[in-house]
Amino acid sequence: IVFGSQAREEQTARTDQDNGLILERKARDEEARYFERLSTFVCDGLDQLGYVYCPGEVMALNSKWRVSLAKWKRHFDGWIDEPEPKSVMHSSIFFDMRCVHGDAGLVAELLDYATKRAKENRIFRRFMAANVLKHRPPIGFFRRFVQEDDGSHSEGLNLKHRGIVPITDLVRMRALEGGISRPNTFRRIELAAAAGIMNEDDASSLRDALILINRIRLTYQAEQLAAGQQPTNFVPPDELSPLMRRNLKAAFMLVKEAQEALALRYQVH
Repeated sequence: IVFGSQAREEQTARTDQDNGLILERKARDEEARYFERLSTFVCDGLDQLGYVYCPGEVMALNSKWRVSLAKWKRHFDGWIDEPEPKSVMHSSIFFDMRCVHGDAGLVAELLDYATKRAKENRIFRRFMAANVLKHRPPIGFFRRFVQEDDGSHSEGLNLKHRGIVPITDLVRMRALEGGISRPNTFRRIELAAAAGIMNEDDASSLRDALILINRIRLTYQAEQLAAGQQPTNFVPPDELSPLMRRNLKAAFMLVKEAQEALALRYQVH
């Protein structure tokens, strides 16, 4: 199974690994050693191919993420019943889950179980809502861009953490409200609108905002790769056309307003 952007099928350049195993039952000693060797072979191979190891060790290499279906359910029970910061962080990763090989029914059963539990637990969702607000779009007073240092003393807009992540987090949150277990962000938007969780205008606007921000990010990364540079998520706004800057500001404002509505609904800041 894969998690995060790989599960959502939204990964871009410089994607690291986020993967695990769901076993039908608890592995016996010999079986456990086999799955450890299998996980090492796959994760090492992916790293050699350019899918680097996850810095947070969310990989099948980590025995915590190589467990039975029953154990996975207990993981989710713990995160939902005791939603402290680390639990919420894990939830943001693992609610985006997809089967890439094996019995997809195990993944479907786990996601249905976890999503139902999240839908029924407003306290957990309130913690998730607070987590959504940690990544604010880079737009300030008078609709001015808020730039950040990219680590090399150059300033720009972090389109991943200040643009893409706020939308995917927000949409995941709305999907959990409706018991929607599909991982892809665009599909979640579509299903949330169909279920009446989001109105059609808001859904359409969020979808367009995500497309716009992704297009700008991918175009800039492609230009960097063509120039022999390492791709980055930081885009200097001065390198965008006036029309693109206006559209990007409108997209950020839309996300900001959606976050404010979520904060009001769950009384979080």
